[in-house]
Amino acid sequence: MKASASAPFSSQETARWQLHADLHLGTGYAMSLLELEGWLAQARSACDVGAISQDQLDALLEEAMSIGNALAEI
Repeated sequence: MKASASAPFSSQETARWQLHADLHLGTGYAMSLLELEGWLAQARSACDVGAISQDQLDALLEEAMSIGNALAEI
């Protein structure tokens, strides 16, 4: 099914936001620093190829810092 020209988001933009949401959830549910590093590596790779924006990567990195600090206290 082809999206109409008046659609608010293109399928590519929708895919970018879905990827960001998936990375956000993966980062948020990381149970170890190693797992968190894996999600961040995926996020950096996605940003490198333009699949997510630098702003999205920055938001994930900021969230990961908080999660990493919490994991370190466990």
